[in-house]
Amino acid sequence: MKTKHGKHIYYLLVILLVWTYAMIAGAAPSIVRAATMCSFHMMAIWMDKKNEGIGALGASLFFILMVNPFNLYEPGLQLSFFAVLGIIWLQRPILKIWIPKNKWMYKVWELSSVSIAAQIMTMPVSLLYFGQFPNYFMIANLIVIPITTLTIYSCIVQLLCTAVPMVLPYVVLFNQSLLSFSNFLVMHMQNFPGAVSIWKVSLWEMIFCMPTLSSSFNGVKRENLISYCSC
Repeated sequence: MKTKHGKHIYYLLVILLVWTYAMIAGAAPSIVRAATMCSFHMMAIWMDKKNEGIGALGASLFFILMVNPFNLYEPGLQLSFFAVLGIIWLQRPILKIWIPKNKWMYKVWELSSVSIAAQIMTMPVSLLYFGQFPNYFMIANLIVIPITTLTIYSCIVQLLCTAVPMVLPYVVLFNQSLLSFSNFLVMHMQNFPGAVSIWKVSLWEMIFCMPTLSSSFNGVKRENLISYCSC
């Protein structure tokens, strides 16, 4: 928006839509946490376009824990926090490892870099609670993330079509088909040979592993990227 107050209207509208969607989706604790983190991030960009997001992430975590300190012990919050931290902190260095000249290959690699960054930071937490590592996470994310994104927009269309009974059933059917297809792929991929690596870690091993992974990533080379992420 190029009007005088266009920027303010834009960010207010985005934050309002985020919370509207969160309420419509049922306002589950995980959804509220995600909406809170997104709101703080949008407010940080609103106040400072050069904001990298780490301060906003820390502020959102502080607010969530201030409301309920016991959220700190929830695996969902820990995984969400470290996933976002990984994307903010590591996605750009990973993206710079390889710059494809092909436009579509670059988009695929850009999406992959997001998945790798999130997986690196969430791996210790996942191993602590579940003792498993998904070896095909890059392939799964390349399929599931676009489907999930399309489903979100389609659900918004479904909401807008509630006043149009003739169109609504087709939109609902489309959404159900997207979700069923996504679930089918995920459930089918878990049966692939070597789909999961079993790796149990203790709390202290997780705490030691987290800074080691993030700090040592700067030196990883392109040819060692896949083996590094699935170590």
